[in-house]
Amino acid sequence: MYVAAKTLASMVGKARIIQGCVYPELERIREISTKIAEEVAVNGIRKGRSDMGEKEVKDFIKRIQYEPRK
Repeated sequence: MYVAAKTLASMVGKARIIQGCVYPELERIREISTKIAEEVAVNGIRKGRSDMGEKEVKDFIKRIQYEPRK
């Protein structure tokens, strides 16, 4: 939870903070969700909870991420 919260907070731009916003723009939801998933997974790798490499897990996350139909 800490890694996810820290990653989310890091993605709030200074302009948004000045406006009093605590979350990034909703239009960036896919980018933000991907980054959070990557950081949580990399944290697990660094703690020895996975045999996957960092690049491998990032590619995997992008591959399985839901892609809405247009």
